[in-house]
Amino acid sequence: SLEKGNPDSKGLDPRVREDDRKNDEPNLTIVILTYNSGMTLRECLDSLINQTNQDFKLLIVDDDSTDDTLKIVDFYKSNSKLKIDVVRNGTHSIPKGRNIGMRSCETDFLAFLDSDDYADIYWVESIIKTFNANPEIAFLSGSLTFFGRNATGKAIAAIDGAIRKFLNKDANSFSTASSAFNKKILKNDYLFDEDFTASEDRELASRIKKHHQQIFVPEILVYQSSRETFKSYVRQMYFYGLWTAYYNFTANKYSLMESIPSIIIVLSIVVSIILSSFLPLLAIFIFSFLESLFVMIEAHTGSIVSLLIFPAWLIKNCAWSLGLVTGLIILVFDNKIRNNFVQKRHN
Repeated sequence: SLEKGNPDSKGLDPRVREDDRKNDEPNLTIVILTYNSGMTLRECLDSLINQTNQDFKLLIVDDDSTDDTLKIVDFYKSNSKLKIDVVRNGTHSIPKGRNIGMRSCETDFLAFLDSDDYADIYWVESIIKTFNANPEIAFLSGSLTFFGRNATGKAIAAIDGAIRKFLNKDANSFSTASSAFNKKILKNDYLFDEDFTASEDRELASRIKKHHQQIFVPEILVYQSSRETFKSYVRQMYFYGLWTAYYNFTANKYSLMESIPSIIIVLSIVVSIILSSFLPLLAIFIFSFLESLFVMIEAHTGSIVSLLIFPAWLIKNCAWSLGLVTGLIILVFDNKIRNNFVQKRHN
């Protein structure tokens, strides 16, 4: 059974019952991007069937899936109470797919849910109630709880969860994995920058915040799936680091905290080269090991998962740092790319 959130933690019940509706038209469009999502989509859709408020319709933006994704969608469309429409993406671009969903939305509110995640049963109720109680709010951010489907995924989920808790990122950051937009305010004036293949949510949020209000609502809770293999984690962290460099340059915002692993790794490599010794490289392993101990204590992981946390941390630090440093080098030496982001900074 799905875990329940606590809708009363802020002193008001974010639930909207059937008899509270003003009409039969849904208030909320939920956009799910799919691409060969057959292995996880059922769990995602089941979480929407179990919502205590059904005042929504579902828009599937499919990117030319070749597995059974669309068959699953057709099954739920025919055999469940979900109101489902399907549109084609076909660009193999996440921000373009999100913009298709944004432009196609005809309801007052819009939320995104990833096809490998699932929503808490009060998710829809919390979104609608919060917007109705705060009509001046342009967008909402919510909580993320990470989970893994195998031992590697659980180790990575423990790391992701510990970082989010330590940096209080639920309250201080924005992720489309748990977010909602007030289309009555934003209309289609704010769309994802399609040049960003990662960090597109942070970039969009930074533009909206210049003119509109955002609030964090912990009851808007989504359970987010972490990567299941080290190979996919390397790729994810590299591109996160790369596009973090681009985003920070565009937004002119820099975080010392998220740069610490990169600083330690670069300094260790430089000192190792200067001294012609591998000993300074031990700092990278020691730093990752200490971080791993923090995660093990914080997450109370089992023995097998605990053994995987250290290599996962090492991968995260090295791949993230490689991406971040690569991005900085490109911004320094590639005039075309740098000028493109400079222009975005002034838009």
